[in-house]
Amino acid sequence: MSAARARLLAAIPLLAAASIERGVAFYGRIGFRPLFVSDEYAALMRDDVHLHLWRCGDRVADNTACRIRVEGIDALYEECRAAGVVHPNGPLHATDRNSREFTALDPQGGAITFVEPGAG
Repeated sequence: MSAARARLLAAIPLLAAASIERGVAFYGRIGFRPLFVSDEYAALMRDDVHLHLWRCGDRVADNTACRIRVEGIDALYEECRAAGVVHPNGPLHATDRNSREFTALDPQGGAITFVEPGAG
């Protein structure tokens, strides 16, 4: 008898944050709501996307990044632009990979790239 195969359900980015409070405030500006917050850790969610933050006192937070697949990238871009979080070098653009994407920069230097496949 063979064992049942496990099914992977989701990946949850764990992002370094110099300040949990600033991170929660930033992600709140673009629609993420807190599920759990402490001085050392936070779990956030928007739609079906979860992000977790861990407090990190060194500069590793400056080099944190993740990509989030979306539908309706134009509306999200306008939302992020209005919130003032679009990276100066990361406006909405078409890629050579048949997608459109833009990058938001959190206050601690982390880059979140939102991508809509098949929209290029």
